[in-house]
Amino acid sequence: MARTHLACGGEDRLGATSHRRDRLRAAPRRGQPRARDRAAEHRPHARDRPAARPYPRDPARRRAPRRQRQVREDPRLLGHLDPRHPPRPFRRDLGRHARRTRRADGGACGGRGVSAPDVTVVIPCRDVTGVIERQLRAIGEQATAARFEVVLADNGSSDDLRGFVDRLGLPEVRVVDASDTPGINHARNRGVEGAAGSALVVFCDADDLVHPGWLEAHWQAYLGGAKLQGGALHRVLADGSELGWQTELQDTLRFLPWAPGANCAVATEVFAACGPFDESYRGGGDETDFFWRAQLAGYELVAVPDARIDYLMRIDAKGVYRQNVAYGKSHVKLFAAYQGRGMPRSLDPAIAQRLGRDLAKLLLRGFRRDDSYRVMKDLGFAAGRVIGSIEHRTVYL
Repeated sequence: MARTHLACGGEDRLGATSHRRDRLRAAPRRGQPRARDRAAEHRPHARDRPAARPYPRDPARRRAPRRQRQVREDPRLLGHLDPRHPPRPFRRDLGRHARRTRRADGGACGGRGVSAPDVTVVIPCRDVTGVIERQLRAIGEQATAARFEVVLADNGSSDDLRGFVDRLGLPEVRVVDASDTPGINHARNRGVEGAAGSALVVFCDADDLVHPGWLEAHWQAYLGGAKLQGGALHRVLADGSELGWQTELQDTLRFLPWAPGANCAVATEVFAACGPFDESYRGGGDETDFFWRAQLAGYELVAVPDARIDYLMRIDAKGVYRQNVAYGKSHVKLFAAYQGRGMPRSLDPAIAQRLGRDLAKLLLRGFRRDDSYRVMKDLGFAAGRVIGSIEHRTVYL
């Protein structure tokens, strides 16, 4: 019995060994194609089989958003950048950190999908942290239907204007660098370049004070078709004395009117057609040249008397004289540039008559403080035109 059991066990092992040998012998060698399995061709592939799910899919269930890959700048590719102004770090959600502008109801316009502001208020600045806060507060309190921003063009300030603005915490105010070239016209041009795609650019000064409704008046005039606008000036002195209102456009040169640079508005399309402010004008005549160029190009200048602003005037006689000397010299430069377009050579008779009357009073009764501003203004104009006529070799008196 034991032998029979061993024989049977031996046959099982031999049978299994021979079966394995036959299977290895039937396998293809390396480099030979495998024999086609007719039965395998009719078996369903794994990718064609319906996947087993532990629960049915909810059609209202959304897949989780994929994580955005953070892009890291290679420092070897940024060697050409100025180390004083490093690139801003990558932000995962730019819409959430977008700059916000103020609405008429005091809320904020910003976030995802926000369009550019309608109006950009440009203020040229140079060491103005002691006087600009009340102007920024007055602009921020403007009730207007337009989305607006405020751009401060820093023309080489030494009083940390950017840090001052950050401490104020005004979301609609930002600072652009305009320190490469000194001059108010360069600062204005940099402010226009920094405008975030707005349709209208409004200019004012840092030491003045806008009235309620100032920005809305400019915006409504633009909606009415005015591409060039001049606002009203309430001339005041530092001690609170009033010198009167100027609600009409200036035309003392008897050629074309112009708007004051301290309260004017220009559509951005005008800058594209006529160019920026001429930075060669120093101490005056810059806004006059710009508005003349725009009018000669076909744009109409419109007065906006409801856009009011307190315009701070110089109070010391020496400062008034120096300022008007610069104005007089700029008038001669304007005449040299526009005499071929029809600008007359003679002086405004009203200014000449007033100057003669003031000089007569000065000789008869002496110098009085209440006449100081007007007298020094007229004398400065006359002296500036004489000096400018000599410099430009063009007689304009």
